[in-house]
Amino acid sequence: MGTNGAKDCLRQMRNVVKCKDKGGLIFLIENTRANNQLLGKYQDVTADFAAKLGGKGCVYNQDVKYLIQSIDGLNIVSQNSFAAGLFTSFVCIRD
Repeated sequence: MGTNGAKDCLRQMRNVVKCKDKGGLIFLIENTRANNQLLGKYQDVTADFAAKLGGKGCVYNQDVKYLIQSIDGLNIVSQNSFAAGLFTSFVCIRD
């Protein structure tokens, strides 16, 4: 899924989740660009090819934090990285 598809998906989640004062939360576990510089460079070189070949559109080196922050009314409450930053969990709320 490219950047536009990811943003559309995040907007849709924002639109259907309850507001923060009603207890609505969005939990995401996402592939993200690795913290390790060498691994991150490998992801940069292979991400587009992997997405087209068999990743069903998943671009595993996207800046997911930036994508979430670019959606009006959606805010990150917490985030945790795993496996050298290959995966990051996000908890988000809707204003």
